[in-house]
This record gives sequence, C-alpha cells and structure tokens, in this order.
Amino acid sequence: DVITDQEKAEVLEVLRSSDLASDFLKANLAGNSGANRSLISLGEVSNVEWLLDGHRYFLRSSGVQYRVKKEPFISYTEADSQTRIDTMEIEVGAVTRSGSTELVLLDNQDELGRQTVVLMETEVDGRTTYEWLFRDEGSADDKKDRSLTASVMPEGLNIPLHTSATGFRGNGKVLKAVLHVISWASAGKKKKEWRKWLSSTHTDKYGIMLYDLEQDDPSGRAWVNSTLADQSVWKTIQDDQRPVLCLVPGTFREVQENYDEFLSNAAVRSALRQKSCRYVIGLNHPSVVDGIAHNAGELDKLLKGKLKKKECTVIAKSRGGLVARYLFEKEWVTASGAATANAPLRLRNLVMLGTPNQGTHMASNTKWKNMINVITNVAGKAFSLGSPLFKGLQVLASAVVNEITDLPGLDDMEIKGDFLRNMNKQLGVKNNYFIVTANYEPDPLLRKFFDNVFVDQVIFERMENDAVVPVRSVFFAMSSVQDVVPDSNRRIFGSDPSLNHFAYTRPEHPELVNWIMQQAFS
Repeated sequence: DVITDQEKAEVLEVLRSSDLASDFLKANLAGNSGANRSLISLGEVSNVEWLLDGHRYFLRSSGVQYRVKKEPFISYTEADSQTRIDTMEIEVGAVTRSGSTELVLLDNQDELGRQTVVLMETEVDGRTTYEWLFRDEGSADDKKDRSLTASVMPEGLNIPLHTSATGFRGNGKVLKAVLHVISWASAGKKKKEWRKWLSSTHTDKYGIMLYDLEQDDPSGRAWVNSTLADQSVWKTIQDDQRPVLCLVPGTFREVQENYDEFLSNAAVRSALRQKSCRYVIGLNHPSVVDGIAHNAGELDKLLKGKLKKKECTVIAKSRGGLVARYLFEKEWVTASGAATANAPLRLRNLVMLGTPNQGTHMASNTKWKNMINVITNVAGKAFSLGSPLFKGLQVLASAVVNEITDLPGLDDMEIKGDFLRNMNKQLGVKNNYFIVTANYEPDPLLRKFFDNVFVDQVIFERMENDAVVPVRSVFFAMSSVQDVVPDSNRRIFGSDPSLNHFAYTRPEHPELVNWIMQQAFS
C-alpha cells in the first residue's frame, strides 16, 4: 500500500517525541520537510562511497545535507585513450552546521598515477554556470587571495556550495550540481615530459582547410583538409579574379567550429558567393604549445607551391589576428612591404575580431585559472564537452596542475612581452587593417557569479574589455603605436550581455556581421 503524506508526518512526529529515538535522529528529523526530506545529514562528518566503472570515489561532508544521484552516471574515455571523464550529479539541501558550505571529493586517482580536475556545472534561473576546481597545496596566505577558482585542500578537492550565483546560504534551497571529473595519465612536472605527454594525447595540428561555398551543407561538415584536394582546386582559386577569403581561428579553436555560425548565415553565404572565389581557406594551428612565429612558419610551408601571390582578404579571431599579422608583416613581405616572390598570398584587407594586438592580461601564467573559468562561462555555444575549446582548456588545466609556466602560444600574448613589443615596432599606418571589439557587460546572473568588479579591476586593471582582451589592446591604444589603424577602420560594440569575445560572428548581431563583411571586401 502507498503511505500518504499525512501518515508519513504522523510517523515523523512519533519518532521526534519518542524516548527511544536517538538525539542524532531527532536533530536530523527536525525541520526536514518537502524537497529536503530525503536529504538527511549523517552527522559531523559523513562519507558516501561508490564505484564507477572500476574507479572509486568518495564524497565527504561536514554538516551538509546532500545525496548523490546514483543513476545515471556517465563515464567515458576520450579518443586519445588517456583522458577519462566521469560525470555524476549531486543534490544539496540545507546546511546543518554553521560554516559548513562545501563537500570534499576524494578519489583514488593518485594511486593510478593520474591527475584530476573537476568541472562543476550548476543551473540557476535557466542559465548554466561552470567552475573549474583544482587541487592546490599552496600556503594559507595564497588561499586568502580573491580568485574565481575554489579554495582546495591537499587531502581532497573542495566542492563549494556558496557561490553568489546560486544564492545558497544554508537557507534550505536545494542546489543541484553536475560534477565532471576529468583525469588523465600523469604527465610529469618536467617541461620536456609534459610536452611529450601533450603531443601523444592531443591532436591539435597544423592544417589548411578548404570550404566549398557551392555545397548545400552550410555546416562545419563542408570543410575538408586540403591534403584531400587535387591540384584543380588550387588552380580554381588561383585563376579566379575575385579574392580568396581566409579565416583564422582564435586560441583553443579550429576553423571548422569557430566559423560555423558565420558560414551558416544565409546572408553571409550569399554575399561571399558574389564577392569571393568559390573556396574559403582555413588556417588551423596549435595556439598554445607553439608560438606565433612558429605558427606562421608552419602555415607558410603548407601553402608554399599551392598558390602564388593570390589576392586574399582575411578575417581573424583573437590570437588568429596576430598569426595573420605575422604572415603579412614578416613572413610574406619584403622590407619595403611588397609581397615576396614566393608568397602564396598577398593581402587585400585584414579584419581582426578581438585581437590582442598589445596583449592580454590573461596570457600571464598567474591568470590561467581565471582565464579557464571566464572563457568557459562566456563562450556560450562554443563550449561543450568534447569541443575543441573544451580540449584546449584541458591543456591549460593540465599545465596548471603540472606547474608549467611556459606556454609559447600564450607567452607571445603577454602585455609588455618581448614578442609583441618587437612585432609592433615601426608599423606605420595600416589602411587595410580593420578592427572590432566590445565592452562586455555580463548579465545580472553572470555578474554575480564572476563578481564583475573583480574581473574588471583585478584581472584587467580597470580596463574595458570583451571578457578576454582589453579594448585598448585591440585598438593599439596602450602605447605609442596607437595610430596604426585609422579611426574610421575601428569599431567598438558595447553593453550587450550577449556580445563578448566569442560572439563577434554570431547571427544575432547582424549589424556587426554586416560591418565585418563590408570591411573585408571594401
């Protein structure tokens, strides 16, 4: 027979008033009702242990009511056969002891010689927010520093339950969180060992991609690697009187997904069929482990012999703009600025979207944890488990765990760094450069989650920014090289919560997309 709510209430009342019931049981029954009825604290310290696909996990609480949703668990190993992701859901009710605002996740990863980070996913008011959690054995003083990352104790990984986004303050609200436990074979803290591990587990490679505008499929599936194209394709590009469009992706990205929404836009495709040749060229390159000059050199090798001084217009996102600049300022031009004899491409126009022309604060290794958390939350559709962006952030998380502080692809973007200082010397006015940025203002929920004052004032030193790059850096306005791009070639779009570093080519911003197209083929 089914027990009614009234009968349940009567049983609870009997237990509360019984001399035979323990004080522990009475304390946990008191005030438990509704959604929290099944979330009974197990005392000062409680542990839940479970086995997931041969791997053992533990959750330890201290005065926190919670439960682990046993089903469904998801566990899979990525294609590199080294990276494992276990996904589990927890539900947290009230806090029963003052100051108890976290759970501690422990596991036996260390026994297996593996390293672990956790990506915590919560949903508040219909918005998904993320937080990357790291083990951190720093000093107590280090843990007092304000950070977008959770404080973590050496003996376990803390799962914070007190973010301002959730409103969780021990007031009885139920917090549901999905924990993605990401682990990989230990890479070793020596730089050489870590780079060897990285090359064996991640597939970021150089590649020239081709996109056929005459294909009916507007999605990323229309891209093919140029190694599969015969010489007739290159001849078609070379012989067309119209310029070829080249697309350069940003950090952690591949051109196929970085420009998917752009090329899926019917208006964009229609305009491209008229203004550019049939094929679009995409320039994929590792953006973290290799520096910008190295990127340019490898891309040059791949294109040499395919084309000769073919006129092109380039649209480049973020760091991709620096790669494009290096190609057309250093690799493929003479001292006088003319195209070299063997240059595969000669530049008509370069449109840069959120490019850190004078660097970004987030390139500093002291800001990498913050970079991971900010990017994950503002990237929107670009971020999903298994996406190129997710895999790129895994690389950065691995670097943090292994205390790697030297990543050439990021080092080159450091503000006041040698690379950009030398690159920006004696540039002169670039009338065929066009740049756009945004002054990102997060919506109220993300403002709470990030603490926007912290982001703007501590990370970006009070500079307006698009969530990743300062506006002044995009505009060459942080030092004496600020006159590189004419005012008429610069645009700033601001104060739209949906417009940030990752949204410049999204169809929901038609004015911006139209501006990009107009400048590209002006």
